[in-house]
Amino acid sequence: SMATAGRRVMQVSLEDMRTSCILRAISQRSLVALSDLITGTAPETHKQLARVAAKDIADLGDRWLVRDDLPAGKFSKLLAEVQRVHDKTPIDFLIVDYLQLCRDTTTRYAGRVEELDAIVNSLCAFARENRIAALLCAQLNRSATDHRPRPHHLRGSGNIEHASHKIVILEP
Repeated sequence: SMATAGRRVMQVSLEDMRTSCILRAISQRSLVALSDLITGTAPETHKQLARVAAKDIADLGDRWLVRDDLPAGKFSKLLAEVQRVHDKTPIDFLIVDYLQLCRDTTTRYAGRVEELDAIVNSLCAFARENRIAALLCAQLNRSATDHRPRPHHLRGSGNIEHASHKIVILEP
């Protein structure tokens, strides 16, 4: 991960609580099933791997900042807080999980697609102006389940395709 390489990462989770994000990171780093971590049913050898992973993650300190307390319904406040954190100690990588939960209540839009376009443009401009990488997680439309998903299947995709340098679609 970028944080272990000495880069500063800010993850804004609009869906999951901070503890869930950290548990997922421990699971991923230790290769112990998340369900075993949650239920406590992991064998002792796996628990030891998870403890080592948890220590490694704790050692990241402020290089991995997970925020689950930012108001998704007030995108301008969310962006202002990210800017405040960046101004105090510059971040190298911003993760927003997930995009469609963001709302911009400061402006009236013709529809949700236009609102998401404005949010995507704002986040892209922020990343460009501050010279940071950004990963915006987005949800697919349900129609994508009928066939192989494509970028136009991103829910409210309007400008997401056009503003992105790269789109990666993860399939189960």
